[in-house]
Amino acid sequence: ISFPDTTISSTALITDTSEFTSMKVNNGEVILSFYNNLPLTITPAAPGGNSISISVYNDLNGNHVTDIQITETIPPGSVGTGTGQLGEDDGWIYIPLRLEYQIHFQSETISITQNSLDIWSFKIDLNFRNLDLAEISGRVTSQTVTDTLRIGIDQEDQVIEAIIDNGTIQLTFFNELPLTSEIVYILPDI
Repeated sequence: ISFPDTTISSTALITDTSEFTSMKVNNGEVILSFYNNLPLTITPAAPGGNSISISVYNDLNGNHVTDIQITETIPPGSVGTGTGQLGEDDGWIYIPLRLEYQIHFQSETISITQNSLDIWSFKIDLNFRNLDLAEISGRVTSQTVTDTLRIGIDQEDQVIEAIIDNGTIQLTFFNELPLTSEIVYILPDI
């Protein structure tokens, strides 16, 4: 079938509350990934325009959270990304989130079969990054952070063996989150 140059508008809800139910963001960003598993190419509606425009709202009270634009062409099987700034207005983000979006499809001819109708879809992921939070309500799962720091001398003349008469190693860890944590520090080869 021939598919005309079209812009569609729709709404989606993000209702998963397994991570958090609300948070007050001082500053941060949300990265939106749009997975195009449709047979149509998503393109900007006009030169210099957006291929996808998304406005994010708190569904509970209708407050605006952020706007995200994707300007790139997203062929079938590809992913487009856009970034929105957080912390504007009152900074509160509540689940569920309402996404109001516009997607522009370029004119093209596609073939349709029953199998293709069963697999055509698109997926939207929101990832919150670089968050400076004033408050959060929800469940935070256990986190493990592993880091390795090696101190060495990068020259031809290296210390092979040494005798240390005395000395100390002082490590200071600052945890400003109201969370319990455990730190294991190992000094190997000494």
